[in-house]
Amino acid sequence: MSRTFVAVPEDTPSVILAYYALTLTEVDASALSPASRKKLPRIVPGLRLGRLAVSLEQQGKRLGELLLLPAMEKVHSVREHAGVVGVCSSMR
Repeated sequence: MSRTFVAVPEDTPSVILAYYALTLTEVDASALSPASRKKLPRIVPGLRLGRLAVSLEQQGKRLGELLLLPAMEKVHSVREHAGVVGVCSSMR
């Protein structure tokens, strides 16, 4: 299951400037540092930043960087309330 967050201008909400998606995922604890995986099961919950896209017109304006902050705030909130180990990315 995934949730997509979209950045639009206030005056023209039909125009998409950028977006990102967060998806629940499973993380193999062996990929974590030895200190982090101590006392964890082999498979632990995590979040995946599955998509981060910026429209061609907005590229080079650091909008993608600006979207990472609310994305990481959401990850932190889920970690505090539901217990995920962190975020991973599938971006190339």
